[in-house]
Amino acid sequence: MKRTVLVMMDAYLPGFLAGGPIRSISAMIELLGVDFEWRIVCPDRDLGSDVPYPEVVSDQWTRVGQALVYYASPRTLRPWNLVRLLRGLSYDLLYLNSFFSPRMSLLPVASAYAGLLRRKRILIAPRGEFSPGALAIKAWKKRPYLGMAHLLGLYKKCYWHLSTTLELDDLRAVFDVSEAGASFDARNSFVAQDLVGPTASTTIETSGQESSFRLSVVFLSRISPMKNLDFALRALAHVSAPLVFSVFGPEEDAAYVRYCRELAAGLPANAEVRWCGPVPAAAVVETLSAHDLFLLPTRGENFGHVIVEAWAAGLPVLISDQTPWRGLEQQKGVGWDLPLESPQRFAEVIDQVAAWPEDKRATVAAACRAKAASILHDEDARQSNRRMFEAVLGAPLGG
Repeated sequence: MKRTVLVMMDAYLPGFLAGGPIRSISAMIELLGVDFEWRIVCPDRDLGSDVPYPEVVSDQWTRVGQALVYYASPRTLRPWNLVRLLRGLSYDLLYLNSFFSPRMSLLPVASAYAGLLRRKRILIAPRGEFSPGALAIKAWKKRPYLGMAHLLGLYKKCYWHLSTTLELDDLRAVFDVSEAGASFDARNSFVAQDLVGPTASTTIETSGQESSFRLSVVFLSRISPMKNLDFALRALAHVSAPLVFSVFGPEEDAAYVRYCRELAAGLPANAEVRWCGPVPAAAVVETLSAHDLFLLPTRGENFGHVIVEAWAAGLPVLISDQTPWRGLEQQKGVGWDLPLESPQRFAEVIDQVAAWPEDKRATVAAACRAKAASILHDEDARQSNRRMFEAVLGAPLGG
């Protein structure tokens, strides 16, 4: 009999505004669906939306691929109602797709600690929330909670899904394993790379028509301080080549968006900025393929699905060194990972790409698509995820 994994997350299909986490979970479920039974509890609307999905029925189980999904209404998501829902469900492992999500992570962990839920194994995927860049955002809320969690040992019996060893290092730093181990046990952590679904396998030849006149640079991500669009705009101020910068993504922070638009308005005449809005997940690769260079100076990523999708679209990537994708300049032209100390260095690379001849662009595009294909067909990543779930499910109850 298959064991059941219950996933809690702030958005799931058909939503797309939450970006990579939705793609991570959907790919994991589709690739491991034969090994486990999957259940998902999520809101009945996309991240930040006030309108429920028109095609789903709230507060009932719905089959979505290999999983059964419970699209919870706002009423059901009230704290006590959500706890009551969890108390009535049968599952073997609770998988929390966030650390700081108030409803989908903090509440179930606190409820389990207080004895309001049946004793179950809990596996947490922080999704890059412990990186220095992520912790610096709203640190006034995060740091006190982490201190309290450490003192109480809230997470001592939890398991951890980390996408890379870099994310494991961040976790160790946050919970300070040099101390008495009151809140962290390194034996309960597993490094298993995020899985990539079929969306990133699409291969589209880029035309290069617009790039012969102006370089086409694209940013596609949530417009939030974490993704560092303001840095990208400051870097463009130092670029000499004519370019069009297309910004795709949901606007999460109104004040931050206003700031970025002000920066864009002050750019020199050679740089045109286009504000293009969010893109459904199924259209990401095709959207990216219409450009020449992907720019994402993020403050931190535990994986970065959109980076892989840029490669699938044949685009080299210009990203920060705060992602797992390192040493890109040594990998046959697939991109650059640069420190965030100097916008001028990003500008130099953009000018360099603008000067490429068409045969160079074609060679780079082929290398990028090959890079994406190697990630898409990584059987080791699938097996490491399967082994992680089996290890947690086979561990003694309570950690």
